[in-house]
Amino acid sequence: MKYYSLHLILKYKKRVLAQVKPLHKAFAPYRRINEGKSVVLLACGSTIKKFVPVKDVIYVGVNGALRFNIPLDYLFLTDLIKNDKTVNDEIDNYSGNDCKKFYAILPQRRLT
Repeated sequence: MKYYSLHLILKYKKRVLAQVKPLHKAFAPYRRINEGKSVVLLACGSTIKKFVPVKDVIYVGVNGALRFNIPLDYLFLTDLIKNDKTVNDEIDNYSGNDCKKFYAILPQRRLT
């Protein structure tokens, strides 16, 4: 078992909180916006081809789920490819069900 000093734990906690605070602020307008509604979470695995759409639900997709002709309400993306203009244009032009898009820029894929 590894043990860490209290100093290291507090330092780590402070760094994590500094990263989380902006997220809370960014997502504040969406807090409870869909309260009481059913949600369908769509990824882009092979079973999505068998999915039968449901009426009156909120559709949340991740990454390539936008390619399956299901109108998304929200799209969360982490797999952006900086030099692939076709993919980025497809994402930018996707409107779905008045889709709100959230882009995560991972440190190893930072867009500059």
